[in-house]
Amino acid sequence: MMNSSNLVTDVGLHYLSKSLEGLNSLKTLTLNFHCCRNVTDEGVAFLLPCLKRLYSLQTLILKFCSCDQITGEGFEDLKKYLRRLYLLEDVNFDFYYCSKFKNQGLVYINQGLRMLRSSLKAIRIRLCDNEKVSTLGMEHLVRSTKLGQEQFRSLKIAHLLFSVCSKISDLDLKDLIQVFRAMKSLQVLSLHFNGERITDIGLQYVGECLKMLHFLQIIVFDFSKCSMTDKGMRYLGEGLQTLNCLESIFLRLQSCEKFTGLGLRSLVQGLKTLRSFHSIKMDLRYCKKLRDESLVHLGEKLKVIDSLQTIYFDISGNKELTDEGLREFAGSLKESRSLHTVSLLFFGCSNMTEDGVKSMVQALGTLDSLRAFHLDFSQSQMTDQGLKDLGQEIKVFSGIQNICFGFSG
Repeated sequence: MMNSSNLVTDVGLHYLSKSLEGLNSLKTLTLNFHCCRNVTDEGVAFLLPCLKRLYSLQTLILKFCSCDQITGEGFEDLKKYLRRLYLLEDVNFDFYYCSKFKNQGLVYINQGLRMLRSSLKAIRIRLCDNEKVSTLGMEHLVRSTKLGQEQFRSLKIAHLLFSVCSKISDLDLKDLIQVFRAMKSLQVLSLHFNGERITDIGLQYVGECLKMLHFLQIIVFDFSKCSMTDKGMRYLGEGLQTLNCLESIFLRLQSCEKFTGLGLRSLVQGLKTLRSFHSIKMDLRYCKKLRDESLVHLGEKLKVIDSLQTIYFDISGNKELTDEGLREFAGSLKESRSLHTVSLLFFGCSNMTEDGVKSMVQALGTLDSLRAFHLDFSQSQMTDQGLKDLGQEIKVFSGIQNICFGFSG
């Protein structure tokens, strides 16, 4: 792995390319030019020719995070250099905070991906904080992928991150989802589309797509700051309940201010029928409509998932949650049969007190399968007496291997 600095320029990439192009046995190439602000499209064009003779290459990772001179024009000849890499399976392009990256860059990248025939099994593309990638760019992405659907039928991992690209909307998500429906072998799907232009309609498209992906095992969705309501959560839940191979899901819904506990219940309730499902992680920070009854609804649905082993919920920043909701949630956890890792983060939930914390720890103490837990009640109403009482409760944890408490002021 190669890490660079601001001293690296296009000239350096030219030298590097010449050195790499003869390494015929190379299987993995990772080049990280994070914050190389003097690297431009010309440097990228210098670099790419080294790929054409790397016939054994299986994994290609190119990271240009915060290279704010790159627009994507340097990838124009990418297809010429990828066409003979018959073993290439995993491609990762990272343009995080490349603020000048344009739609045309996506065109060139996807033209290159289409050269990989049936070998490609994983695609990862990340763009973030970009105002230049718009609907047009997504159209190019979709059109190119559709034209190469035969090549992409063997795809097992798809990771697309378009965070804080404010021009991306429900319609872009719809077109992209139509492509995923044809990828019958997909096992890992990671989508990151933030912003208020993603609504219930976009979540409906996602839910319908999930019903077609019968081999999906791992889902990572980031819809932070999106405008979905309980209806959108229900659409997503309806899609999830059809995924019989699903093992794990991570949903980041930070600052989604329109859905309630009813939506949360709709999302989780379909998981109880999935025999392989064992891990749920949700980022619910600053979801302002969540109340004590939301924790009640959530607990009721989690306790009936017999295969559940790991839960992670971050509900920090919600001042409406109280000990009452925490006690009800704790009561539901007592009925879980296979939990071994529990992480609950309530940072900044200032209406929670030592009584609520105590009830949660008591509930965890009844779980024979539990091996690790992380509880964060920073900026709550915890006192010295509360810590003393907590210490007494901890003594019953005979098989515990990992404990983490947070009580920051």
